[in-house]
Amino acid sequence: MVRRAYEAFQQGDIQSILDLIGEDIEWNTPEATGVPFGGLRQGKASVVEFFRQLNEAEEVQLFEPIEFIAQGERLAVIGRYRARVKATGRIIELPWIQIFTVRNGKIRRFYELYDTAITERAYQQEARTV
Repeated sequence: MVRRAYEAFQQGDIQSILDLIGEDIEWNTPEATGVPFGGLRQGKASVVEFFRQLNEAEEVQLFEPIEFIAQGERLAVIGRYRARVKATGRIIELPWIQIFTVRNGKIRRFYELYDTAITERAYQQEARTV
């Protein structure tokens, strides 16, 4: 199920991801200064907003799940990511860890970890002198 969600993301098929998550989804990504889509979200509508904000802010160049570690209803995935921040033109390149909880055939929880300092630097506007 999570592999299908990753494939859908890589194809830009957000509706297929939404079909795989529960109505009561808890979606948690790191908060970083200047990054519009971080933080805790609850419910499908908030996940739709997450993907809308991500799409507006970044051009994803690489999203690669590398290792899957499953135990019971939990799955941890290690991967790597590269994107261009549209507002600054800077590149984000970093590893990530995503943890899923799958219950009753739906993704119920999503928790992501990555280096927010790298992301914040990419979003930072250059200080301009007059």
